[in-house]
Amino acid sequence: MSELDAEEAAAAWARAEASGDTGAIDDARDHLASGDPAGSNAPPPAGPPTGPMVDSATARALVDRAETALDAAVDDLAAAEDAHADTDGTLRVAEAKAEAYATDPSRKEWERLAAAEAVEKARRAHDRAAGKVLRRRSRHDKAEQQLDAATEILRLAEQAAADQPAADAAGAEAKPMAFANVEQFVTRYLLEVTRRPGLQWCTTWWRHAEAVDRLRALWTSWEAMRWEGPTAMTVWWRDYCDPTVYALMKKDGTFASCDHSTDVHKQGRLLPTDQAPDGLLDEPEPEPGQGEN
Repeated sequence: MSELDAEEAAAAWARAEASGDTGAIDDARDHLASGDPAGSNAPPPAGPPTGPMVDSATARALVDRAETALDAAVDDLAAAEDAHADTDGTLRVAEAKAEAYATDPSRKEWERLAAAEAVEKARRAHDRAAGKVLRRRSRHDKAEQQLDAATEILRLAEQAAADQPAADAAGAEAKPMAFANVEQFVTRYLLEVTRRPGLQWCTTWWRHAEAVDRLRALWTSWEAMRWEGPTAMTVWWRDYCDPTVYALMKKDGTFASCDHSTDVHKQGRLLPTDQAPDGLLDEPEPEPGQGEN
């Protein structure tokens, strides 16, 4: 789980705790324990975050709750294991009694049947106790994972609090990137939101130099414009995304020779060119004094 994902998961847990919704609390804890925060595959919101994901006090409260839950899970597991040990002893006694009755000619038939029934009853109780141990152990393991996750959240929150003065000094103009690179932008966002019929796609799009260049430009423009207010993304879709998608994915576009359904990839042909006459495309020499202040 990345630091951003961990903070998102912790924030979801904190919101669930505040709402008192036990189902949401369980889901949020499961996401923390599994390392897969809710919604982590969904596109990130277009726009600046509204504030820190979780502060140190909230993170400490999450750790305290996780520690309490783990303590309870330890006690429950110990009790289940004790109960299982008791049923194990009861089963062994019942089996020994039934075996003794079966070879004792002085015992009546109904006594042998009763002893056999006692064995079956003890075995059922033993099986139920074993199942309870498994469930309690699973709950205990999950509680340990939740405590580990909550402890990591607290570490991140305390680190963020310690780093905040330096971040403030660096200037408020620095904006965090939602994606680390163009591949993340394409796979986690663009392909999620661009689902139109008739688009021509290439699963190895990164082998097309034009595609990489266009998609990198599309990504960096998205990163910049998502901070520019509610209408900026409308402009991004109209002036940046739609033309890029059309150029790459139309029937005679960049991916025209590729077939994603059969994993066929074909590069477009390299356009021929002749060398320009010497001097034709040379940049003119600047006039004396040009460009001087």
